[in-house]
Amino acid sequence: VATGLILRERFTRERPGLLHRRKSFLVGGLFGMATVALMLLLKEYSPMGGVLQQNGANIRERVEGLGMLNHFVLATFAISIVHAALEEFYWRWFVYGNLRHLVSQPWAHVIAALGFTSHHIVITSQFFPLGFAIFLGVCVGIGGAFWSWLYQRHRTLWGAWFSHMIVDFGIFWVGYQLLFRQ
Repeated sequence: VATGLILRERFTRERPGLLHRRKSFLVGGLFGMATVALMLLLKEYSPMGGVLQQNGANIRERVEGLGMLNHFVLATFAISIVHAALEEFYWRWFVYGNLRHLVSQPWAHVIAALGFTSHHIVITSQFFPLGFAIFLGVCVGIGGAFWSWLYQRHRTLWGAWFSHMIVDFGIFWVGYQLLFRQ
């Protein structure tokens, strides 16, 4: 709607070749798996695991308050697949995609990543103390900058979405361990 009515641009999409789509999936998948591996290592072998455990009751209360506790698997799939796709469409295609026409490409990456970071600081601050929420938001922002680069490099959202989906499934796996396996 904003593209057509506010920006008065035609809704077009780039059509990258099969090779770009495959490379995008491969690079995005590798990044997603490396990110999940790092999350799990930090959870087990760093003070981060203690912070997660200390906030387990707050996480449970918030998840229950959102009505997701009894539908955790459904919420996992909906957020990891559908919501990740919507975020990629919004943050990469719309925000980053339009910023790169207004400012230099490096600044478009930075500004879009800062917006993505801020959005996730608001979300994570509902579950964790502000300092840890900022740390997590910055980590998410680094992922967002990578996904913008991936989108720019391969001219497709497929790899960024696939990577984002893997990371979200990893986050929900950590959540499952905190909520159901204590």
